[in-house]
Amino acid sequence: MPVYNPLFTNEFLSDRLASFELSSVVNIDTIRETITNLIGSLNNKKFDYMKEEALKSRFLMEFFGNVLGFSYKNTDKWLFDEEVKSLTDGTKSDGALGLFYITDSGIAREVRLVIELKNTKTELDGPQQDRQQKITPVEQAMLYGSKTGGNCQWVVVTNIKEIRFYRANDQTRYQRFLLNELINEDTLRELLYLFHRDRFFTGGVSATDGLYRLVRKASTGKERYKQHIVDQLYQCLKRFDQLSYIDPRRIANMKPFNILDEHVWHYTDGHLFTLNPAIYDLLNAVEVSNGEVNITTDYEAMLKEAVVIEYKKKIEYVLDKLYDAQVTHFSALADLEAEKVKNKGVIGFSYRSIMALNDKNSVTLQLSRQTKKDCNCLLCIYHSLDFKRLIRKVAQMEDEPKANRLELAYGHYLLGTDNYQKAFKIYREIEADAKGDDKRLFEYFLAKYNLLYLHNLFFTDEEYQGNRHYARSVDLDRVISDELDLFINDEVRKVMLEIKENKVIEDAIKKVRGLSKEIKTVRRALAKGTVYHAVPNYARQLLWVYRHVYAHTQRNYLIYDAYTIYRDLSADVFKGMLVSYRTPNHGISSFNSFALTEAILLVEPKRLQEMLCGIKTLDLPAEDTETMIARAAAFFSSYFKNNLFGDPHIDELIEKQLVNFLFCDKYTDIFSNLCTILRCLEPTEDQFRPVATALIGFIKVDGRLAWWDIEQLGLLLQTKGHLFGRERLLDLLYFALEHHREGQTNKYESLIQQAAKSLGKFYPDYKFDDKHLIKRAILNCRSRNGHIDLKPLIPLWQNSGPQVRQLLTEAFEDALDEDFDEYLYDRLLKKKVLPIDRKHYLDHLTALVERQKGSGYLGIVDGLPKFADTTAYSFLLIPYVLDMEFNDVRLRQLTRLSPFEEWLSNPYQFDYAIFDPYWLLAANSPYILNRLKGHEKIRIKLEHVLKEKYNKELAKYYFAYFV
Repeated sequence: MPVYNPLFTNEFLSDRLASFELSSVVNIDTIRETITNLIGSLNNKKFDYMKEEALKSRFLMEFFGNVLGFSYKNTDKWLFDEEVKSLTDGTKSDGALGLFYITDSGIAREVRLVIELKNTKTELDGPQQDRQQKITPVEQAMLYGSKTGGNCQWVVVTNIKEIRFYRANDQTRYQRFLLNELINEDTLRELLYLFHRDRFFTGGVSATDGLYRLVRKASTGKERYKQHIVDQLYQCLKRFDQLSYIDPRRIANMKPFNILDEHVWHYTDGHLFTLNPAIYDLLNAVEVSNGEVNITTDYEAMLKEAVVIEYKKKIEYVLDKLYDAQVTHFSALADLEAEKVKNKGVIGFSYRSIMALNDKNSVTLQLSRQTKKDCNCLLCIYHSLDFKRLIRKVAQMEDEPKANRLELAYGHYLLGTDNYQKAFKIYREIEADAKGDDKRLFEYFLAKYNLLYLHNLFFTDEEYQGNRHYARSVDLDRVISDELDLFINDEVRKVMLEIKENKVIEDAIKKVRGLSKEIKTVRRALAKGTVYHAVPNYARQLLWVYRHVYAHTQRNYLIYDAYTIYRDLSADVFKGMLVSYRTPNHGISSFNSFALTEAILLVEPKRLQEMLCGIKTLDLPAEDTETMIARAAAFFSSYFKNNLFGDPHIDELIEKQLVNFLFCDKYTDIFSNLCTILRCLEPTEDQFRPVATALIGFIKVDGRLAWWDIEQLGLLLQTKGHLFGRERLLDLLYFALEHHREGQTNKYESLIQQAAKSLGKFYPDYKFDDKHLIKRAILNCRSRNGHIDLKPLIPLWQNSGPQVRQLLTEAFEDALDEDFDEYLYDRLLKKKVLPIDRKHYLDHLTALVERQKGSGYLGIVDGLPKFADTTAYSFLLIPYVLDMEFNDVRLRQLTRLSPFEEWLSNPYQFDYAIFDPYWLLAANSPYILNRLKGHEKIRIKLEHVLKEKYNKELAKYYFAYFV
């Protein structure tokens, strides 16, 4: 048998086939079914026993008609015909492909391909004994091809087991397909790519003819074959098809983007630059409008002439891949040599960096994509905070055979399903399925990476030790060097090593530190009076850095955001943006929903609260405000559903996921962070209504929140109570009163106080008058050991009608008589619930303070007042809060007071020779400062100290109260 010499080598086809999707072929399912049936008939020897005519008719129609798409049923024009006579001697080929149509004189034929079909026992290269000339089937077919007219360019010879495609003038080379191997997707892809009707027969110069012309040019050596720039760009990025994000700095250094033999810095803040003139020509011919790619007519003609298959699809793929890599502007230089001449001798000029660009020396393409407003991808759902929808999406993906398994596993990781065992199981399945498959290299590598990082999330129970041990044993260096090295090139290897070494994150940490330092430097300099005419937008750069980290980890489905290093990075970025926001004239003026959502998902609640301390409002564009409000409503709604009577109960979908304590912690942290962020937004009452409704439903079925989470809800009521409306505030108050100390927990204490305060603040005319509820609330304040704590009910007294006030007053006095609580009495006194001369309560308080007070004020430490205890300070506040005389005998019974406490007890009869102005920092209370406003001796002392050593905080007091 002659050595097989293919028309199109694997090397020539490999990159092209990578871009050809079987799913794009019309009726692909029918094609697969037809091939399966043909293979079945071959293997069970049905073809061996069929009559020759029946065999020919069935195989030719099914293979060339159903599989390759050549129509034979049309009445006017058709593309396939059987037993076509030659034009010379009347001999007939078994079939022909071309154009056949009815004319006045009969059937006209333009034959492009002839088919010779033999039975399964015939050797295609062996002489046929039943023929006089003993020629082979191949030779016989070639003779037919030469007798059908000058249009016949191809010949097919087949014995069903093997199908060969020849050029009509060359029987030394052919493309061979074995029927049994067409069940393999790669083999079927090659057959359809080369010989399906859509590519093989188009009425003009077909794609297959064009490919053959390129092969001939390359093989004759007359013209060295060079890929078109569209194919170069496409194949460069197609290698990373399984990565949703590639570091754009890496792209800038790949060929054909980088035509130099040295490292370049051709990417910054969304701008990708190249010196390649071929890319300049491409960008000059392409326009992107509303995500749609348009190509100029001249360039499109050139692409067709160069036989660039599916060029528009490839260009769209390249631009989409760049956009996914955070490239928003793609620039190319027109002429590097001209730029070198122009800049010769210019200090600092380097073509390794992005140079000065204009319309004359470059072209810039702005990239965009048609975006869906309600994207249904897993990450968009996760960032919408709609966990109910997220759980359903993951369940839906479980039932989809073509679902991205890495995405599915990542979804289970985000939800902590089955204590992360579900994600572990899927990664192990990917590992087994993709191992050794050169088309799934990144899928295999990412599965191994995630297995390694999953091990710290498993419980330490014995049940999980096997999973922990296996995950911990993953050696990514060995995976790259031993398992994948054979299949990957240098660029792919570099990208894998960067992922393995977390280089994107490590680089981001350094950049964030540097940018945060610059932001702080600018703020401090401005505070000292430095004048800046312009300052780089460091906060914008911070967000760009973080967006790359986000895309690298989350869009590539890397398990990393659970770790402290990532969460700290997120917090540092948000903190830097807040410092910039607080920098007048030279900082950012607003936030966006992306930055806020990342803070909600990743920053530890206490840290977020500290960052936002003192910030009343975070400005957002109107659209982003709507987005954040919608996300808040979706999150709170995801915890419950309403029954037939409209009452909420916990949703079983979320309840199953909350079994995992790490996911439960994440979920409750999101609740707390949402309340914190909502305090700083300014939605309308109509916008906020769905949030308020959902939040109340959440609280009513709550079984997971801790008191510190409820405390953030209380603070939200304090600032945004008017957005809830009176009835919803009452609804929350009633619920908190009913469930206070239920199960011996006092987590609703802050909610009772803040709901009551919010009612008083925003609805001062409303008076609480539900006596029965108050009686139950009083009972609920008593613990199992008999101790009663009525402090949460004090704000209610202030907003109640006379009868409820009487009930509460009696309860307060009964509690004080039963077991005197100095903290309860102190609050009752300062809130003016009880008069100062009521019974002997003040004497009890004075005796307790005298007995319990310690060192009190210790001085200024690191710029802040330091107290050993505040017992005496709290007592000495009474005359300030109640506006009493300082010499009132009832308040002059404490002894052994420190100088600070002596001054506080009577500032008008104090020796100011020993007065320390820094005491004002310790006495930081509006009651004290307003009472002492304009005090002459304090003013003199302050002026003297500030002249000696300026203190910003003391200066604030000086100008606010003593000037």
